[in-house]
Amino acid sequence: MPKYRINYSKDCYEAAKARRIAWREGRKSDRIPTLFHINGAPSSYNTRECIEDADKAVEATVLSIAYQLEHFPEGDALPMFNLAYLGEGLIPSMFGAEQYIVDHCPPFTKGRVIMDLERDLPRLQRRIDPERDGWGPRAREATEKFIDATGGAFPVSNVDIQSPYGVATKIVDNEALMLAMYDAPELVHEILSITTQAIIDTTYAMQKWAGDALAMNVVDPLPGGGITIYDDYISVITPRLSMEFCHPYNMRIFEEFGNGHLHTCGPYFEGFIDAVLKHSPVSVDMSCMRDPLTKTRADMRRFKRICDEHGVLINGSLGTYPTGQYDQTNQIPYDEAFLAEMGGDGRLLWSEYGPLEEGRKCLEMAKRCLSR
Repeated sequence: MPKYRINYSKDCYEAAKARRIAWREGRKSDRIPTLFHINGAPSSYNTRECIEDADKAVEATVLSIAYQLEHFPEGDALPMFNLAYLGEGLIPSMFGAEQYIVDHCPPFTKGRVIMDLERDLPRLQRRIDPERDGWGPRAREATEKFIDATGGAFPVSNVDIQSPYGVATKIVDNEALMLAMYDAPELVHEILSITTQAIIDTTYAMQKWAGDALAMNVVDPLPGGGITIYDDYISVITPRLSMEFCHPYNMRIFEEFGNGHLHTCGPYFEGFIDAVLKHSPVSVDMSCMRDPLTKTRADMRRFKRICDEHGVLINGSLGTYPTGQYDQTNQIPYDEAFLAEMGGDGRLLWSEYGPLEEGRKCLEMAKRCLSR
């Protein structure tokens, strides 16, 4: 594995860290922290090649980091080696779930290990060994190679930590899992207890492999940022069922590693935001607000007001969409007034992507919003 040295402005990097810490603490810094990811990074290998060859995954990441830091050093992104390319099924693979690799996105989980909860759950292993099981060795190899190749200069993300419920849906069919909440709730609690322990065991394995370089929270990768949980099912089942079957297990992970970022793709309204806030996360993403196709300014204002009332920070894009038209061609762009409204108090981590010229424009907007 070759050694890489990335040249970048240490002053800019330290300033970005300071802004991120100010955001974590809910206070203003010299500007609204702006995570603008610029287009045009060299594309060296596709996802399949990175999964099958850790050296290629490391090289692709190094090229991307170097491009961002060279061309846009003023931004507040904190680059890292993101293991999300190994997919949401990494932990399920340790239970025997087969992963289906494709070229240009993370792999899918093929089939399910459990077809019938009552019949098959007793045969499911209770503890996984990330050192040996499934794709655990892939995560270890990639992690150690990246740290060795870069001298530990940049963080390594945790693996894609889906919620215990999310992991369970890749071991048993989601519809069967939901029906069992009514017909056999004790079996649902049993499998969620198993998947919770698997997430904890995998995170401790990542701590062993990555050491101080591990970023358990990809939104707040600095020490003390807690952990990220990706719970895209929090708005699929009812808030009542979420509180009964998901909340206790998510909280077990937060209690183990520190409350951090709770992600959901949404929607947040109506009612689902209540289940999110019951977790007392430090931060959440501005995702779809009312249905899978809607992100209006009115709902984003309401979302921020509710989060402020509960002391929860927000992260994400200010681009909005009219009802039923969630695609780039129909995006209503952000503007300075809306940025000041959403982030002028220091509680927004603003994240966008696009060409370099747009990134510089965003930085100027971010500065002006705090100088008003």
